Amino acid sequence: MMTLISKPFHFVQQFVDRIGMYRLVLGSLFTLAACSIIAGFTGLIAYSGLSQIFALALALLVALSLNWIIALITKIPANHESAAITAVILFFLAIPEENIFDNWPLVLAVMIAVISKFVIVTKKQHFLNPAAFGAAALSVTGVYTFSWWVGNPTLFIPLVILGSLVVMKVRKWV
Repeated sequence: MMTLISKPFHFVQQFVDRIGMYRLVLGSLFTLAACSIIAGFTGLIAYSGLSQIFALALALLVALSLNWIIALITKIPANHESAAITAVILFFLAIPEENIFDNWPLVLAVMIAVISKFVIVTKKQHFLNPAAFGAAALSVTGVYTFSWWVGNPTLFIPLVILGSLVVMKVRKWV
């Protein structure tokens, strides 16, 4: 028998179970990006909503285009959700700029990350996190320093809620 407390959790678990992992992660990242953009427009975080929109759109455009081109050339099926996840994660790591040309570190990291998905593989799977690899490649060489700028008090509650959905999907709370 479900109680008043357990019923909402059961409903959420059923919802999460019906969604694929990539789709859930991508939806969570897009929701967090939307919260961040709204916070930017209202002045609750340091980066303007407009600069975030430009940076996010650019990261997604580069990731999806490059993913599609490489998949065409290599005749390997493209996973566009994976490329979009990589782009949004890197968007959260690079400072968003309103000038398109000032977003070059983000573009370069996205390009390195997407290329690594096709090059650094074993048994047809990438074994490094592409976003981490793209960010690390620029950080280790001293080209750019990345930071998790979205990690601030304004976005804490959305981050915890969305992260909890992903943890529910994985079913590992420890």
